[in-house]
Amino acid sequence: MAGSAGPIRFLAGSARIFRAEPWLFESGRLWFLVCISMGAMVAAWPGTACADNALHLASLEEVASEVFNASGVSGGFVVYDEDNDEFHRFNMSRVRTQTIPASTFKILNSLIFLEEGIVECERATIKWDGREREFPSWNQDQTLASAFRRSAVWVYQELARTAGRHRIQKYVDAVGYGNGQLGTSADTFWLEGPLMISPEEQIHFLRRLRSGDLPFRPDVIDTVKTMMIDERGEHYVVRGKTGWAIRTDPDVGWYVGYLETDNNAFYFALTVDILPDGRGRDRKRIVKDIFLRLGLINN
Repeated sequence: MAGSAGPIRFLAGSARIFRAEPWLFESGRLWFLVCISMGAMVAAWPGTACADNALHLASLEEVASEVFNASGVSGGFVVYDEDNDEFHRFNMSRVRTQTIPASTFKILNSLIFLEEGIVECERATIKWDGREREFPSWNQDQTLASAFRRSAVWVYQELARTAGRHRIQKYVDAVGYGNGQLGTSADTFWLEGPLMISPEEQIHFLRRLRSGDLPFRPDVIDTVKTMMIDERGEHYVVRGKTGWAIRTDPDVGWYVGYLETDNNAFYFALTVDILPDGRGRDRKRIVKDIFLRLGLINN
């Protein structure tokens, strides 16, 4: 495990401290053993493991290569370590290449719809239009929160038409999202283009989202961040959004978001080729496998 280095360094450091301070041993060996035991407990405490494990991001390229190869897919992955102000990349050219954002744009769309009052709140009912679509979970009334979670395209297209292209363009420009191009349609630009964004640009947007440095009310930002929660662990939270661009060849899958631990944040963006046999569809699993191997999260 990546976290094993932490306790070894801590104990070694503690032993040097004890030798340098002989007055600590005046109460005898028992006190010495108690101090050593307490040091080991602190070093092994789960909340400190992620701090040490941040150092293991240096092996991201090797670990990501193993996971991609095991999955039989091609792609790119980038992580930004906030505390250390460092980017770690697998497949440099891929993570700097723009492509259609697909449903990852639902993050910005949600901010716009809430800010502009297109929907009253994330729990407000959006009536199903009665058209049968390919996913059963889409064929019912939705809320913004449920449509985000289920990636119900028809809901976001309907709300985008209500908002209008010019209003959306205003926010895309203010945020500096990708290439900023919407074309002439209000409801297809994130699915078919011309809007494009790179994985690294996704991370710049996500950093501004988490810090609240976006042209939206704080309550709107907090609501969308809550909608993005994908997984909670004892010492971490993952917020993110998947996407699947089907107007590319091959199809491109996305998973973007950020992992918050007790004492750091790791922003991530994955793009992966989705093959006709289904390989690449398990985007969340790929990211989680990388994080597990790096020791940033645990089971």
